[in-house]
Amino acid sequence: MRTIISRVAQHPWAWVMPVILVPLIYWQALSIPFYYSEVRGIQNSSVATSIETFQERMLTPKGLTQRPISVLSYALNHEFLGASPEGYHLVNIIIHLLNTFLLFQLAARLAIPPLPASLLFAVHPLATATTSQIFGRNYSLATFFLLVALNHLVTKQAWNIKGFAFQACLFLLMILTKQTLAIYPLLAFWILYCQQRIKFKPKILLLLTIAIVPSLVLVKFYAEPLSSTATISRQDFLFSQLGNWSALSSFFILPFQTALLHDLPLFSGFDSLEVIVGSFILLAVLLFLGCRRYFTAGLLLGSFLLLLSPTNTFFPKNEIVREWRLYPSLVFFCLIASHIYSVLLDKFRHSFYKNTLSIGGLTILALMTATVINQNKVYQNHKSTWQQVTSFYPHSADAWNNLALAVGKTGDYERAISYLENAINNKPEISRYYQNSALFLAKLGKNKEANEMAAKGAMVHKVFGNKFQAVHFQGDLSRIKKNRASMGIK
Repeated sequence: MRTIISRVAQHPWAWVMPVILVPLIYWQALSIPFYYSEVRGIQNSSVATSIETFQERMLTPKGLTQRPISVLSYALNHEFLGASPEGYHLVNIIIHLLNTFLLFQLAARLAIPPLPASLLFAVHPLATATTSQIFGRNYSLATFFLLVALNHLVTKQAWNIKGFAFQACLFLLMILTKQTLAIYPLLAFWILYCQQRIKFKPKILLLLTIAIVPSLVLVKFYAEPLSSTATISRQDFLFSQLGNWSALSSFFILPFQTALLHDLPLFSGFDSLEVIVGSFILLAVLLFLGCRRYFTAGLLLGSFLLLLSPTNTFFPKNEIVREWRLYPSLVFFCLIASHIYSVLLDKFRHSFYKNTLSIGGLTILALMTATVINQNKVYQNHKSTWQQVTSFYPHSADAWNNLALAVGKTGDYERAISYLENAINNKPEISRYYQNSALFLAKLGKNKEANEMAAKGAMVHKVFGNKFQAVHFQGDLSRIKKNRASMGIK
């Protein structure tokens, strides 16, 4: 068995295997409908469906800070492949396929076994967020430019004027596709520093400073204004990343609980054990990087953290974690896993242990493949998608609300109302839950109950304002009871 696996891995056409896997496991994604923000942001957006409107609105100073290349890709998608979601998903699958091939090449250039890394990347369930979810293209397309840049960076060609110009162009494409890859200058500097191809010289530091200027512009005119609209503060977002370290880790290491939305606990300081443990783990990783920065493990782990940091640390979003934000860092997670796999193979001398390790790796890949196929089945309709979220996060008020809307479209108004009761019980300060419940009560002809519910919704709106989203589990029962009591809800 060892001989067969070794021969396959070293075959010059080994890259074909992971590339072929992508369409085989993702073909079901073609029939997934528009979801959530995709309806408003793509299907019903004139900017994303019209080349003319795109030119008017996106080719402006403000538009250039709002991922114009991603928006252009949606407009071109609509122009050449039509308005149905099949065309959008097809392009997303092709992008993931290309990224899988580029990762294979990058691993080979870094002297890391390319086949395990690319196979893991091809079938990892986190990739469903960028193939099965159309808006995930923002991250997968930016990762495509990232992988092209990294493949070029690790070659000697990057050290001449043409090479530097090529890197600069790719960096521009990255940030015009997804702003979070403004981290690339620091990533490139870290990789070159770990490879001892660069030293702290005045010219190098000046070059790095110049490269960071576009990143600072994006922070000032995009990240800061956008984060100010988030439903949680920057402090809570940062502590919640630390407190949810186990969930974040599981999304990479044991990714068998993928979902459209993750309603994770909200943390506000060092007053919880989870945040303290997460802080110590982060400190231990940073100390490891300081000691192993000139080794492959240090290079890969540092790169992983750098790609993870801009989307999941500093600037708050409306969700603590969204799977597609993890896609760029998935590149280096797969490289880390492949590196560990090769180190273990070298340490085991007996063929029994080598074969056992290989079988274990293949089993994990098979389980991940099954997870991807199952997830694509779940995503086939809105009802099953939100049922999955509520099964994982029964406290998720937004998930219950969205499930109610999906069920309501089928005419099952009684069940929709019961789901909205769950939403109200978990987040009684969100007025739209009452409004939706009143709508379904009216459809059942229960006009008195509908008017009472609408009145409650109006009172809630008056007290708490137009809160539109509730996707963080605070676990504060006393707060919930207090809010319910203030609104006269038993």
